[in-house]
Amino acid sequence: MAIDFTDLTAINDTLKLVYGQGLANQFPDEVTTYNQFEKSDRSPKGLGYEFGIRYDRTQSVGGRRESERLPDPLVGKYDTGRIKPVYVYGTLRLTGPSIEAGMGDVAAFVDTLSDQMDDIMQSIVVDLNRQCWGDGFGLLGTTSAESDSLTTSSTTWTVTFDNTLGTTYMKAGQIVDFFQSTAIDQSSVASRISSVSPSDKTIEMEYNDGTYKTNHPIVAARSYTIATDTVASGSFMVRSGARETTHSTSKRQ
Repeated sequence: MAIDFTDLTAINDTLKLVYGQGLANQFPDEVTTYNQFEKSDRSPKGLGYEFGIRYDRTQSVGGRRESERLPDPLVGKYDTGRIKPVYVYGTLRLTGPSIEAGMGDVAAFVDTLSDQMDDIMQSIVVDLNRQCWGDGFGLLGTTSAESDSLTTSSTTWTVTFDNTLGTTYMKAGQIVDFFQSTAIDQSSVASRISSVSPSDKTIEMEYNDGTYKTNHPIVAARSYTIATDTVASGSFMVRSGARETTHSTSKRQ
């Protein structure tokens, strides 16, 4: 006859799952640069906030012997600066049932509505931190080789950034545009990053069936034809809509 004893199989129905508190982020989420800036109570309104600046002191100084002629009385360098309003948006879409189902500690790890609002706010702060180090035109990286051919259904395609900047500012889920010199690459407009591999400086792109171009902020981009083409080496990858279709560094977006 079998001898019964207590093992995991025997007590399986008496055991419980132990749940942790909240959600633990499994990605780098530092916003050091952004947090270094003091938050001013002055904000640009109307045409902007205008202020005076000194960018060089007067150079009316110098060593002299006693009773020799003194340096010429020169003037420092002054100018006027202006800060114009810039808008950064975040979007959310939640259904009523999803809010209700995720309400309360018993039902979910986090409250759905509160978590989504906090997540979008943190995403904005993280992107502002990226902008502190960016070129002012949404640059995320520069390709170091010709990409795989873009796919319009089913499979992913690979892009390589084997250079100093690498994939530092790239995140899964970002929607991006590619530029060859100053012109947008129409065949790959509004492509979405599927995954990022920092170790070999490559990213996998989702297949592009045109889903995201329909909401592109540049009207002309919505009519571009997505094609199974490659992205050239030396192309610039930017946040979708961060540059005009013909990019000029003399115009800030």
